[in-house]
Amino acid sequence: MTLNLETYNVKPNGDLDFIDDQFANLPNTLFLFSFIYLSFLLAWSYYCNKNKQFVRKIHEVMALLLFFRVFELLFHACSQHRIKQIGSPHLWKTLWLFIYFIRNVLFIHVIMLIRAGWSLFRPNLQNLQTRAIFVTVGLQLVASTCFVLSNGLGTSSSSYGLWTVTYYAVDFICCVIMTLPVSPSINNVVVSAKIEEKEEKKWVYKRAYESFALALYIYVGFTRLGMFLIRSITSYNMWGLSIALELTIELIFYGVVYSMFCPSERYDYVVLEDREEDHCGNGSLADLRQRIADIGLVSMDSVKGRYIGHSTMAKKPIENIRFLISVSVGIMFGFFMGVLIPKLPQIKIGTASVVLDASMIYGGNVSAASTEISRNVSIGNQQISKIWAPSNPRGAERLPPGIMASESDLYQRRLWGLPTEDLPITPKYLVTFTVGYKQRFNIDKAVKKFSENFTILLFHYDGITTEWDEFEWSKRAIHISARKQTKWWYAKRFLHPDIVASYDYVFIWDEDLGVEHFDAEEYIKLVRKHGLEISQPGLEPTKSMPWRMTRKRDHSEIHKVTEEKPGLCPDPHLPPCAAFVEIMAPVFSREAWHCVWHLIQNDLVHGWGLDFALQKCVEPAHEKIGVVDEQWIVHQIVPSLGGQGESTNGRAPWQEVRLRCTREWAMFKARMANAERDYHKSMEIDSSNLTT
Repeated sequence: MTLNLETYNVKPNGDLDFIDDQFANLPNTLFLFSFIYLSFLLAWSYYCNKNKQFVRKIHEVMALLLFFRVFELLFHACSQHRIKQIGSPHLWKTLWLFIYFIRNVLFIHVIMLIRAGWSLFRPNLQNLQTRAIFVTVGLQLVASTCFVLSNGLGTSSSSYGLWTVTYYAVDFICCVIMTLPVSPSINNVVVSAKIEEKEEKKWVYKRAYESFALALYIYVGFTRLGMFLIRSITSYNMWGLSIALELTIELIFYGVVYSMFCPSERYDYVVLEDREEDHCGNGSLADLRQRIADIGLVSMDSVKGRYIGHSTMAKKPIENIRFLISVSVGIMFGFFMGVLIPKLPQIKIGTASVVLDASMIYGGNVSAASTEISRNVSIGNQQISKIWAPSNPRGAERLPPGIMASESDLYQRRLWGLPTEDLPITPKYLVTFTVGYKQRFNIDKAVKKFSENFTILLFHYDGITTEWDEFEWSKRAIHISARKQTKWWYAKRFLHPDIVASYDYVFIWDEDLGVEHFDAEEYIKLVRKHGLEISQPGLEPTKSMPWRMTRKRDHSEIHKVTEEKPGLCPDPHLPPCAAFVEIMAPVFSREAWHCVWHLIQNDLVHGWGLDFALQKCVEPAHEKIGVVDEQWIVHQIVPSLGGQGESTNGRAPWQEVRLRCTREWAMFKARMANAERDYHKSMEIDSSNLTT
C-alpha cells in the first residue's frame, strides 16, 4: 500500500507553499550567505594572488574550503526552495549532503593544520600533531556519515534516532579534542626562538596561537553549547532565527580566522628559519646546544635530550595530508554510491520534513525536534510521521504548527472565486445589538449611524429574524437567535477574543438607545485621540440617572473623573468616580476585550457588577476608561427584557428579572472578593490594607 501525505500552506494568490512558516525565509537566507561566501572566496583569491610570495599550502587549502562552503550553501538553498515549491528536494538534497560531507571533513583538516602551524610556522608535522589530526578527522568522518544517514534516509527510518544521537555525540567529542591545546608545538618554537636569540619569533607564534585558540573556543561554545541552549529555551517559532544566527556566527569565525592567517610577511621568516634548522648539520647542532647551555636557559643534558628527540623525529611531508584527504573523499564517495543513490522511496511530507531538516542542518536540539514529530505509524510497507506539537492549544497537538488557525472573524465570504477577493472592504470595527422585533425602527436608525467599516451583528432574544429583511442592511448583517437571552449571554458564547480578534473596537449595545447626536466614525477618532481602552458615549442627563460619571458634559470632548455623592467612592480614582462606564453601551478595544471576556461569568447573564470590575482590565484604569461627551446618546429606558421573564410567587415577570439581576450582582461581588483573597493568600500577600 502506498500512501502520499502532503501538508502545505496556501498563499494569498492560491499557490501552495510546502515549507513551514518558521522557515519561510530559509531559502533566501541560504542564498544570501552563499553569495557572501562567494564574495569572500573571490576576495581571498585576489589577496593571495597579490601576495603570492607569502602564500603557503595552507592558504590554498583554505581557499578550497571556501569553495566547498559556497556550493554547500547554494545546494542547500536550492533544496529548501524545491521543498517550498513542490514539497520534495529531489536531487538537490543529495548534492547538498555530498558537498556537506566534503566541506565538514575539510573544515576539520584546516582547523587542525592551522593549530599545528603547518606551512605557517613549520613545513612538517610532528608525530603527536599527525595523530591528533588522524583522530579528529576520523571522528568527523563518523559524525558526518551519521548526519548524512539521518537526513538521507529521513524520519521514516527506524534508525533515524540512533543516527541523530550518534551524530551529536561524536561531533561534540570531536570539537572537544579539536580545542585541546598542543603544548609540544608551542615549546619547540619557543626554544627555537631562544636559540636564535629572537624574542620576536616566539611572540609572533604565541600571539597568533592564542588569538586563534580564543576564536576557536568562542566558535565551538556558540555553535554547540550556545545554540543548544537557545533552541532548548526558545519556542519552535524561533528556530528560523536561530539558524540565521548560527550562520552569522560561522561567517564571523571564518572572517576572523582568515584575517589572522592571511598571506603576510610576518610569518615568512619563521618558516625560513625552521627550514634552516631542519637541514642543519651535526656541527651546527652541537653549536646550538652549547649556546643554550652558555646562556643558562636549560641544562646541557636536557638540551641534548630535547634536540636528539627533535632531530630523530620523523618528518611527515605533505603526502600525509594528501593521504588524509584522499581517504576522506574515498570513504565519502563509496558511502554515497552505496547508500544514497539507490535510496529507499520516501513519503513526501512538506512541513514535517522542513522542521527536521532545519533542526539537523546546524547542530540543532535533538529533543526539541523530536517533540514536534515523535512517533511513526506503519501503513502497509510505509511509515508516516505522526506530529505532536505541545506548543499548540490543547487538543490540537497533532497538527503541524504552521497549519494552526487559532483566530477567526465574522466576515461573510462568498462561495466562489478566490478568498482574497471576497472582501472589497474589510471592516475594522464590530457593533452588536441585542434586539427584539418591536424595536426594529429604533435599531434601523442606530445601524445607519455606523459606516461600512463596521460589521453589524444582531442578537435576537425573541426568535424573530427573517422579518428584519425589510431593511436592506439586514441582508448584510449577521443574525444570531436564542430566545430569552441577554447580551452578556450572547457575548460570552459568540464574541470570544479569538473570534473578534480582527476588530479594533467592539461595541456591545442595548436596543433602546437614541443616536440622533451620535456619529460612530467621529466617536472612534475621539477614543483613539484620548487613548481610551474602555468607553461609552455620554448620556443625556435625566433625573433618573443613577451615576454622575456617565452624564454628558457640555463643551468637553471626553471626561474620565467626576464627583459623586459622599461615601460612594473609596478613592477618587476608583468607580464610580473614575474608571467607570455603564453596561448599556460600552465600547472595548481589542486588548481590553481580551480581559473583559474572561471577566464575564458564564452563568451570570445580566452582567450586573461588571461596570465596577472593568477597571481591573486596564492600567491605569482612571486614564484609560472614560466617557465621550462630544458624541452622546439618549437612554430611552424601554424595559424589553422584563417582559421575557416568568411570574412566580405572585411577582410580575419584570420583578422576577429584576430580582435575578440584584442576586447576580451580589454573587459577582462575592466571587471577585473570594478570588482576590485566594490569590493574595497563595502569593502570601497581606490583603487587609489593599484597595480593590
